[in-house]
Amino acid sequence: MMQQLDLIDWLAGQDPATGPADAETAVLLQRIDPARNMARYYAFTVERTLFGEYALVRRWGRIGSRGSGQMQSTVFAYEGDATLALDRQRRAKVRRGYAA
Repeated sequence: MMQQLDLIDWLAGQDPATGPADAETAVLLQRIDPARNMARYYAFTVERTLFGEYALVRRWGRIGSRGSGQMQSTVFAYEGDATLALDRQRRAKVRRGYAA
């Protein structure tokens, strides 16, 4: 039996060398609407790549599903650029009804 990964625990347990450096580079948003049978999440992190660049990693899916959801990453040369992209994505999802 597969065990579901709890995203909040996963984000909190990231190693600074391989994952988010601080709370500003890790965001978890949820959108839950029982009337529409909607329970979704988006998780954004800024992570270092093996080549010293910075990647904005986006994970999303249905809360409680057995599948792992989906993931996409975009690589940036500078951490500031990745953080700005994270903030843009966060604001776009908040406009669509997602909340922390």
